Amino acid sequence: MGHMRANAVNARRFIAAVLDELSKEEHADLVKATHLEGGRKFGVSTHPDGQVQEAKERLGWLFEGYF
Repeated sequence: MGHMRANAVNARRFIAAVLDELSKEEHADLVKATHLEGGRKFGVSTHPDGQVQEAKERLGWLFEGYF
C-alpha cells in the first residue's frame, strides 16, 4: 500500500508541474491547439453533391465552419 500512496503523491506532483508549465503565456498556442487549425479540412470525404443538409446540421458542432 505504501507504494500505491507514493505513486499517487508523485502523480499529483507531476500533473501539478505540467499544469503550472502549461499555464505560462509562452505555451498559449499549445493549450489553444492552434497547431491543429485546419486539420478538419479533409474530415468529410463525401462529395458535396451527396451531402444531405440534415447531416451537415448534425455534424456542424464537430466540423464548425466546415460546411
